[in-house]
Amino acid sequence: MPRFAVIMGLAGPAALLDLSGGQMGTLTGSLLVTALMLAERCPKIAGISAGVLVIKPQVALVVPFAWARARFKNAYLAAAVTVLAMLLASLVFEGKGAWLRYFNVGLPASWATSKAALLQAVPAQGFTVSYLLRSLGAPLPLASFGQDIASALAIGIVWFAWKAGRIENLPRMILTVCLSLLATPYGYAYSLVGFSVAMMVLVTNLNGWPAFLAALLWLMGGYTMTIHSLTGLFVFPFCAVAGAALAWRFRHEPTLQ
Repeated sequence: MPRFAVIMGLAGPAALLDLSGGQMGTLTGSLLVTALMLAERCPKIAGISAGVLVIKPQVALVVPFAWARARFKNAYLAAAVTVLAMLLASLVFEGKGAWLRYFNVGLPASWATSKAALLQAVPAQGFTVSYLLRSLGAPLPLASFGQDIASALAIGIVWFAWKAGRIENLPRMILTVCLSLLATPYGYAYSLVGFSVAMMVLVTNLNGWPAFLAALLWLMGGYTMTIHSLTGLFVFPFCAVAGAALAWRFRHEPTLQ
C-alpha cells in the first residue's frame, strides 16, 4: 500500500478518537488490514495477525469465511495456533479469574446494555446496522433481526468476492473491511481505523469524484459521531456500503493492483 495512505489512515478522525479514548482500534484495525492484505503472499504473518484479533473477535468476523472461500489453509492454521497461544497466555498471565469475571460479570453486563434504551446503551459513536435501525425507531427484536440479515448478506458477499480471480487483492481488502463493519453487531467509531486506512488507499490511487467520495468516507470515521449528535441517527452503515461499492467498482483498476 502507498505509505501516505497508511500514515493518513492511522492519523484520521477514527484513530484520534481511538487514541484519545484509550482504546485499541488502531491496533485491531491495523491487524485486520494486514491479515487481509498478506493472506495469499505471507499466510503465516496474515494468520498471526488474524489470530491476535481474538482480543476483539467481532472485528474479524468475516475473515474465516473469506479464507475458507479462498482455501488459505496455511493462514487458517497460523490463525488457529495463534488463538490457542493467546488463550493460553491469558491463563498464564491473568489466571482463570479473568475468565470467571468475563462470564459472571462481563456477559451479563453486555446483555443488560443490549436491552437498555438506546440513549442509555449506545454512545454517539456507534456504527452498526442494529444501531441505525434502533435510531430510526425500530424495536430491539426488529433491529436485531435486521442486523442478522445485514451480517448474512455481508458474509455472502465476502464469500462471493473471495473466489480466485474475481477481484484484485487491494480492492478485495477494502471491500472486506467495509463488509466486516456491516457484519459486526457491536462496535464504536474507534474501531473504524481499518476503514480509514482502506478509504485513504482509494484516495491515493483514484482520481476525480471517486477519490473525493473516498476522502469524505475517511472523514466519516470520526464525523459519524457529529452527525448523530445533530440528528440522532447512526448513519455509518451507509458509509460502509458506499466504501464497499467503490471497492467493487474499481476491482480491476490498474492503480489498485
